Amino acid sequence: MLPTLASAASSGTPFAHPTRRELLAHRRCDVNHASVVRRLCVHDRDVLPRWHQDDRGPRNAHRGVHVIAPEGSYAQIPVWSGRGHWLSFAVPVAISTHRDLLRRAGISPDTFRMWAAVKSGYAQARTGRRCITRPDTVASVMGVTSRHVERCNAVARAIGLEVVVLAGRMLTLEESTGARRRGSRQRGLSTEVALTVPTALRSAVDVVTPTSGRTTTRKTHRRFHSPHGLGARVATAQDRALSLAARCGASAGSLELSAS
Repeated sequence: MLPTLASAASSGTPFAHPTRRELLAHRRCDVNHASVVRRLCVHDRDVLPRWHQDDRGPRNAHRGVHVIAPEGSYAQIPVWSGRGHWLSFAVPVAISTHRDLLRRAGISPDTFRMWAAVKSGYAQARTGRRCITRPDTVASVMGVTSRHVERCNAVARAIGLEVVVLAGRMLTLEESTGARRRGSRQRGLSTEVALTVPTALRSAVDVVTPTSGRTTTRKTHRRFHSPHGLGARVATAQDRALSLAARCGASAGSLELSAS
């Protein structure tokens, strides 16, 4: 059962519960709604704030300035295996292997996990690509400063979890004037990134990712009677996944988020 607006906020301090209509129209997350949005966005990314609400949806897409990354920009960036897999396995492995980097940046594992859960809600669900959002928008959901989000971005890029595809910039005078005429308040373009599993961590992520436990081979099952056979390898992978996630402060099957 997915969390509701009321249940998601039931454990916090009293405040006016936001309606879904409010969450679908907010440009920046209200401080009183941040904990609700953090929990809901894991399952319903539509509740995440969008800075240019007036340009949201196909009907209003013509208002703003939309620049598409050049053809081939994503050619060398592998697509993720889904948002859930990226959060449950790729991010914990990255945290486990780059604790020194996080510590030097002044970012706790819990904060980085929260950043990943929020930021990933802006990426294409199937590919992890075209993730476009402002640092201050993500910061409003996390309950931290924009500078803190920028440090999370920098660490993710250093690790390889996030790859810059198109750098953000301010609109030219011509672009800005045209946007105003069409009714948009847009002033710049946010950086476009892809969320992926870096090559250096791919083997480790594959090891801790549980399989279905089924085999496609037509050979006899007798070869798997050994304790070192397929069944043992699957069990070992699942144990490693749960153990690794536990060391990072969360189980592989849980994405409960809380502000650090």
